[in-house]
Amino acid sequence: MRRKGDLFMMRRILECFCVLFILQVLCGPRVTAVRSENQNLKIILEVPRWAKVGGTVTMHCKYDVGGEPVYQVKWYKGNKEFYRYVPKESPPVKIFPFAGLHLDLSRSNASAITLNKLDLSMKGTYSCEVSTDYPDFLTDVKSSILDVVAFPESGPTISKLKSTYSVGDMVEANCTSYRSKPFANLTWFINSELVKPQFLVPPGGFRIKENPMETSQLNLRFQLRPEHFRANGRVTMKCTARIYDYYHNSSEATIFEADNPKLSSVVDNTSSSSGSSGNIRGDKNSSSSLHGTPLGSHRYFTGIKLLLIVLMMPQHLLCHILLIN
Repeated sequence: MRRKGDLFMMRRILECFCVLFILQVLCGPRVTAVRSENQNLKIILEVPRWAKVGGTVTMHCKYDVGGEPVYQVKWYKGNKEFYRYVPKESPPVKIFPFAGLHLDLSRSNASAITLNKLDLSMKGTYSCEVSTDYPDFLTDVKSSILDVVAFPESGPTISKLKSTYSVGDMVEANCTSYRSKPFANLTWFINSELVKPQFLVPPGGFRIKENPMETSQLNLRFQLRPEHFRANGRVTMKCTARIYDYYHNSSEATIFEADNPKLSSVVDNTSSSSGSSGNIRGDKNSSSSLHGTPLGSHRYFTGIKLLLIVLMMPQHLLCHILLIN
């Protein structure tokens, strides 16, 4: 009986080994093939870093399926599918529109999509998902971020400046970059030199939210020293607005040294401030020494007139005047 029992157990063990061997033969190569093919399913997603509000953007989804037939290609914004391409269906394209999405179907296909009339809501993560057909049904997905930017309508504006100053005067100026998304970072320069933080009020500037846009402001406050005025008696101030590396614009303003005879004959009230972008707002108050004939010239001409009068006087009248004095 014991011998029969041992033979029975050996038979059962042998049957188990046979079953495992059969499963290894039937299933092993298929699992390996899936892993190998999945490694060959490669996707390269090309999405621009940014696009301008109102503009157009094209995204490319380049894929290598290792010789397998493509079943479908899907596009997502966040977790919302908005475009599907299935080559075996007719028509092959399906769209799932949502607010703010404007697809250019004439420029969208199995490997690219084009969006028109971009607004700020189109900023976000975009994904391309590729699936292969029978027998392996492989799937892979790649994602990338698109930034949608609203540029300011004009360059930064410089304001609160007078036309003339003297050494020792406090100069206060404001630079404003209006309505952009995201806000513009502002930087001040004096005579092409970067302004130190202690002369900025506040040092980091401040933002005004105008949903959905933002306005940036940065005030400048410093005391004029003799070295500020160049040989021509001018101080040039520049404000630069920058949004990452997408946008760069600047404006300039020039102030003049008061009572500078070198300037009095060449400067009039229309040149009290200037800007590279035409966005300068200056005070209308100006020094009287910049208008009309300089005071020194008045004294010079008055002396000449008196000398001529004395020379033209009769000799007896001149002697009479001198004797009286």
